[in-house]
Amino acid sequence: MVEGPYDLVVVVTDVPLTSRLEKRVPGLASPISRVVIVSTRWLLAPPGRDRLRSLETEAVRWNAATLLLHLIGHVLGASHSDGGGIMEPFAFDRTRRTVPSFDAGVRGHLRHGATRVPEDASSRGRVRRLGFHVLSLVRNPSKVLAALVHSRAPLLPLSLPKLLTAAVTPTLILVFSAETWDVGLNLTNGTAALFATLSIIAATVHFTFTQKLTVPRERTRVITEHMALVNVTVFLIILLAMVGVFVLVGSIILLIELVVFPPNLMTNWPSLEDPSVGGVDLLRIAAFISTIGVLTGALAGGIEDRIAVRHLALFLGRP
Repeated sequence: MVEGPYDLVVVVTDVPLTSRLEKRVPGLASPISRVVIVSTRWLLAPPGRDRLRSLETEAVRWNAATLLLHLIGHVLGASHSDGGGIMEPFAFDRTRRTVPSFDAGVRGHLRHGATRVPEDASSRGRVRRLGFHVLSLVRNPSKVLAALVHSRAPLLPLSLPKLLTAAVTPTLILVFSAETWDVGLNLTNGTAALFATLSIIAATVHFTFTQKLTVPRERTRVITEHMALVNVTVFLIILLAMVGVFVLVGSIILLIELVVFPPNLMTNWPSLEDPSVGGVDLLRIAAFISTIGVLTGALAGGIEDRIAVRHLALFLGRP
């Protein structure tokens, strides 16, 4: 994708592939980035089989062709539920000597989808490229939404220990700090919400670009629409992941406020005119502390390459 404005990238490898569910799979397909990966290792030695087949075996060649067309069907928007034929869940068939065809339902789906395949490109100017990314999202909302649903983005922080550690550690100190409670109690709900929103967006921008999660452009001046969709999808996944961090850290802080923090301590708080602290106050304080946690997590946290590939879910979980 980086070398030039290709319509489709097919990768053939002899290493085993695993899905984001940690299962060995024969291939992977990414409709959003239009990349197909085929593993010859799986074709030569499927799970549970010790003896290796040969690449020259007829069954291997026919199954490889079937798998390739099956994955390309996924890239073009077809799914297992669209019908039978080649879009049935792939399984190695030792007796296979032909490639199944796309049935009528799938062919109709592909003809309809062909009119909506991203083809435009942008080449100059940062403002123009930014507008091109926004326009690509507007043109293809269903593709991006499907990728977001498959990504389970709000749960992504659970697989990023560096990010979570950097987010949670300072908040465990802040929750027992008098200054933090003073600020949180005197904030308005609107200010706290605005602070949280802007901080989550800033953390997303910082994390996305410092971890280099967008498609690089060092070797080309052209960004195709599906490349723009990859960038938009990655950004939105990280945004939802930061929301997940906010909710998770906020839940921990709220639990500490309700269970660990001494309730009678607030009646002697010197800066309070009204010593009573209600549920809304506790939520606002938890949100304020969680917002700080999101910022520290984005600034000090990291991401593992393998985790990024698996959980950003640009590839479908099942071929």
